[in-house]
Amino acid sequence: FFFMLFFYILFFFFFFKQKTAYEIYQCDWSSDVCSSDLLQENLTKIESLLQDHHPEPSTIAYLSEQTYLDDLNLIRASLCHHGDQVIADGKIKDLIRLVETFGFYLVHLDIRQESTRHSDAVAELLKVSSIHDHYLEVDDEERVKVLTEAVQDSSKPVLAMEKLTELTLETLQVFQMMRDMRNEISPNAFGHYVISMTHHACHILETLWLAKLAQLVDYNESNRFCHIQITPLFETIEDLEHVESVLETLFSNPVYSALLKSTGKPQEVMLGYSDSCKDGGILASSWNLYKAQKTIITIADKYDIAIRLFHGRGG
Repeated sequence: FFFMLFFYILFFFFFFKQKTAYEIYQCDWSSDVCSSDLLQENLTKIESLLQDHHPEPSTIAYLSEQTYLDDLNLIRASLCHHGDQVIADGKIKDLIRLVETFGFYLVHLDIRQESTRHSDAVAELLKVSSIHDHYLEVDDEERVKVLTEAVQDSSKPVLAMEKLTELTLETLQVFQMMRDMRNEISPNAFGHYVISMTHHACHILETLWLAKLAQLVDYNESNRFCHIQITPLFETIEDLEHVESVLETLFSNPVYSALLKSTGKPQEVMLGYSDSCKDGGILASSWNLYKAQKTIITIADKYDIAIRLFHGRGG
């Protein structure tokens, strides 16, 4: 009798102790969601994706790693609150560190494309959408003006996809893939979009407009965002000498500077070591790289823009 009484006292003690923890952290655990529901919904979504369909967002699965991390930290806090520090510092803490490090995306994926691919695609898209018929024939100043207005325009251009060449469609699909992976996997799935052979400021604005066509960028004042981090790569000696004019044009452009600030992240600039060395030799390369770095920092300070230098010492 005394053994059974002791057992019931312990049972009610732990039951109400656990209930108090839920009240403290205000957890609302739904009783109608079970593991079979989760598995079935995940299976249905995977089958839809394999068939190139786009299913509705899940009502059960975590939509972001931050939400998942919040729940893990809640569990750990509850364990610590109940004096279970040893358990809290075990596998649950390891899982928290894994989510903080890898999220749902494992690693950031950087994308790199050559500037002329963007220029050709933009010229074709501007012509098809009746915005500009001779984009490749005008100077850099005119291109910057056209692209700035296109990025700033709130209306969506009408594109006759059947009139586009295969290369332009492929260029557009890269940005669409970035949008889809951000939505399906994680907003942190991608790192930087590197533009090799950056010669002019328009090469950065071309990429920005292509991203806008894929709903990665919106200049709308009420909902301004930029979900792409563009990194210009200056590779040749001539490009390194043009760093000042390119960044001056970009940072003084109100549309670009506003979108850059909306990211809350620094402007990254990549410097090419191997190509500049092959182009001008070791001495010329080293000297122009040194001058370019000083110029970049000076211009960034002038416009109060945080800067990050990516030293491309490959190859």
